[in-house]
Amino acid sequence: MSCYVHNVPGRLRIRASSLKHHHQDAFTLCRKLERADGIDKTEFNPKAGSLIIYYDVQQLGSEDILYQLHKTDLLKGCPTSAHHHSASRMGTMLGSALFGTLVKKSIETSVLSIAKAIR
Repeated sequence: MSCYVHNVPGRLRIRASSLKHHHQDAFTLCRKLERADGIDKTEFNPKAGSLIIYYDVQQLGSEDILYQLHKTDLLKGCPTSAHHHSASRMGTMLGSALFGTLVKKSIETSVLSIAKAIR
């Protein structure tokens, strides 16, 4: 299942293919969420498969909400954190590539300096 999570404190958006295909379950989930302490309002867009949860940051954090949603069958495959793991993996790969390039350039410069000194 594909799942996209975006969080701004007080507003959590989840877009998931399972929400597109299980409208009634998603509406039921919205009603259940709205009864929970700290949840102000929910909005569900069936065409987009998007659920927006407005919450009180003094009572809840996005990870608290995502953890509870992850336990439901509807959103079981979604992350329990609003941070995107693929983005951090991409950052790690980019950092490694940059570091590798810097090391390579440093070695090349050192070798050239040694070669010039030997002449």
